[in-house]
Amino acid sequence: MFKSKGNKSSGGTRGDPLGSRDSDILEGITKGKGRVGDGLDARGVMYEPAFEDSSQKSGTVVVRICINDQGKVISARYTQKGSTTTDSELINIAVSNSKKYRFSPSQLPEQCGTVSITFIVR
Repeated sequence: MFKSKGNKSSGGTRGDPLGSRDSDILEGITKGKGRVGDGLDARGVMYEPAFEDSSQKSGTVVVRICINDQGKVISARYTQKGSTTTDSELINIAVSNSKKYRFSPSQLPEQCGTVSITFIVR
């Protein structure tokens, strides 16, 4: 059994007695930044979407994407290799937003690689 060693009469840090337990002060503090690689390094990124979440979770999600000759993402799926989280909420955000990337056109009909999104609590 664990016992507290603190002194209850010292006040300590108990929070603001006038604060609201239902406050949304921490909403929207997780932000992500994507890093393109693994086969797509040579393609120029024309548009990179913002990755935002209000879950206060952190971790890296790796998404394998394939793009067409016009630079549009035609498929995106989570891959465990390189990911540091299996949180379904972060995975859904990463996969959904990875589909919004736009790359420079190419002569190749299809090209695949990865986008690593690191979510950080701010």
